[in-house]
Amino acid sequence: VPIINYKTAKSNKKLLIKWLKSLNTYGFAKMNGCGKKTRTVLNHSNPEFGGINSEESLNYLKNLNPSIQINKWDNSGHNIHRDFPSEFSESIIEFIENK
Repeated sequence: VPIINYKTAKSNKKLLIKWLKSLNTYGFAKMNGCGKKTRTVLNHSNPEFGGINSEESLNYLKNLNPSIQINKWDNSGHNIHRDFPSEFSESIIEFIENK
């Protein structure tokens, strides 16, 4: 199973969907043919501020991978980490520490 790099996938909606499909509903990533348990978080920024995912896209992604955690940033565009550096950092640390 080829690995789809997120950095490549995020610039192409079809590749992003394919990347997300590589994560099954139990949160296992298909990596080199062996399942490795992973947790996935998607930081969603507001399309009105430059975010790329609509509510329809989020629903579709959630259906592809029900175990995905979606963090919504309603007052931010593409650069969540720049707009809310402390809050963004805290959310990532919380995600990592909540195994």
